[in-house]
This record gives sequence, C-alpha cells and structure tokens, in this order.
Amino acid sequence: MQNAMSRFSTKPKWFRLSTYLVLIYLTYALLIGVVTPAVLKAKLPNIVKENTGRDAAVEDIAINPFLLKIEVTNFVIYPNIHSSNESEDNAVIQNQENHSLA
Repeated sequence: MQNAMSRFSTKPKWFRLSTYLVLIYLTYALLIGVVTPAVLKAKLPNIVKENTGRDAAVEDIAINPFLLKIEVTNFVIYPNIHSSNESEDNAVIQNQENHSLA
C-alpha cells in the first residue's frame, strides 16, 4: 500500500488532480443517483403524513445525476378517512403515469 501511495505521489500534478476530480464526481454520482432515491423513497411517505395528516405511497424514485433529471413513479396521497368534508375526500392526488421533472 505504501508503495502504491509513493508511486501515486510521484505522478505529475495534473494526473493527481484529475484523479481527485474523477473520484469526487463518482462519489457525487453515487450519492445522488443511488443513496438519495433510496432515502427519499423510505422517508417521503412519513414526511407527507407529518405535514398533511394523510397517508402516501411512492413506487419508485430515480435520479439521473448526469442529466439532473428526477423521475417519480406512482406517487399517491390517499384521502383522509376521518374527513367529514366530501370535497376534501375527492381531492386525492394520484398519478398513475411516470412523470419527469427536468
């Protein structure tokens, strides 16, 4: 390991800087493209429940970090079962198609 580190430190400065930039970009892509959608998929229904008092579900969330594109599939906010207001019950936000935000 020490030998590999000493060989890397003897490389030209442009090579080391390029390597660091590529590693930073790949870390960004991994965090935004893999970790963030998994966390959002797990936490989004609870956040909607806390803010609106209604149950919610989401089938899938995909983020393309290269195109900066977000795709949410089948995001549903269910009606409030305990509501006495019929118009509020009819105001269910349901999206059966894939929509992209760019």
